[in-house]
Amino acid sequence: MESIPLTPEGIGELRGFVDGLSASGGTSATAAYGGVQAFMEASGLGRYVVVCLSDGSMSNVPEAAEMISDAVDSVGPITMRGIGIGTPGNLSSFDNSGGPIPVISGENAEEAAEVILRALASSSPVLGMNPAHMLVYSRTDSEMGREPMASINQASLQAAALRLFTEGFGLCMSYDPAADTPDGFEQRICQLIGGNFERSIVDGQYYLDLARGDYDIESLPVINDDDILEFRELPTTLERTVNSLSVRYFDPTRKETVITPAVRALGLIRQFGEIHETLDCPEIPSGSLALRKAETELRARITPTRAFDVVTTPRSKALRRNQYFRLQSPKRRIADMVCIVGERQLGTLKSGAIRWKFAQD
Repeated sequence: MESIPLTPEGIGELRGFVDGLSASGGTSATAAYGGVQAFMEASGLGRYVVVCLSDGSMSNVPEAAEMISDAVDSVGPITMRGIGIGTPGNLSSFDNSGGPIPVISGENAEEAAEVILRALASSSPVLGMNPAHMLVYSRTDSEMGREPMASINQASLQAAALRLFTEGFGLCMSYDPAADTPDGFEQRICQLIGGNFERSIVDGQYYLDLARGDYDIESLPVINDDDILEFRELPTTLERTVNSLSVRYFDPTRKETVITPAVRALGLIRQFGEIHETLDCPEIPSGSLALRKAETELRARITPTRAFDVVTTPRSKALRRNQYFRLQSPKRRIADMVCIVGERQLGTLKSGAIRWKFAQD
C-alpha cells in the first residue's frame, strides 16, 4: 500500500493505476484491509477514513475485521465506509456509518465519484448535541417538561443515544418558550432523527424508538386475526410522489445557509418527470448529515409499501409508535409481514378498541 499526494499529478498517477487493473478471482477482505494499520501509522494524520468499493461478497471477513480492530487499537478511531457495486455484499462488516450500504452500477464514473466523495464527507467531525440528550433535557428540565428523571427509561435512551452517536447525528436546536412548547420541540427532534419519544402506557416511562429496521424478527410482538376488529388497506401510488429532494441546512462553521445537491430517483423521474422539493432543516449543522437526511427522506417517499388502517382489541396496547411488529392475518392473505406503527388512537371508557395506522416495513 503506497501513499499518493492529493495533487493533480498524484490523481493522474492514481487514475493510471486504476485503469491498469484487471478483475480476476475472488475478493479477499484481508487483501483489501491488510495494509490499513501500517499505512495509517506511517501517515501521521489526525483523522482516518477507509472507503472500500466491492462488487461482491468478500472472503476472510473475520480475519480482516480483526485487522481493523488492531488498527483502531493502534491509531484510534477509524471511519469505515463501504460502497457496493451491484450488491452490498458483506460490506456492512466494514461500515460504521449506521446507515445502509450505498450501491452503484459501476458503469457511471460520475456516480461513483459522487458516492465516494459523499462517503468521505460523512467522516467529518460531529457538530451539535446528541438528540437523545436533548429529549431527556426537554422532558426533565424544571422549565420545560418538569418530569422526574425516574420517568425516563434509561436503557432505551442510552441505546438510542449510542446509535445516534454512531451515526454522527448531532443537531443544533433552538427553543423559544414564547413561541414553542416542550412537546413541539421534541416533535421537531423526532422528525429529524426518524424517532418517536413517548410515554409507555404499560410502565409510565418515556422511550425513544428509532425507525432503523434493526430488529430481531423472532422477538417482535404479533398481531393476528384474533386481535383485529376492523381492517382496511389504504391505497398507495407513486404518481405525483416527490422524486428529487434537497435539504436546506445551516452550517455553523461558515455561518451560512446551504442547500444540498438534489438526491434523485432517476427511474421515477424518467417515468413521471422531476418533482422536486427542498426540506428546511436549519437544525442540521453539516452537509454530510443533510445529504443523509435527504437520502433517507427520499427513500421513504419512493419505496412502495402497503399501509393499513386497523382497529384491534386492547391486547396490543403496549405497542408504541415507531415500533415494529409482525402482522399475521391469513384471513387477509397476510401470512407474516413485519410492519411499523405509524399512528395510534387509544380507546375510550366505553370501548377499549384501539385504532392504528400501520405500514409494511
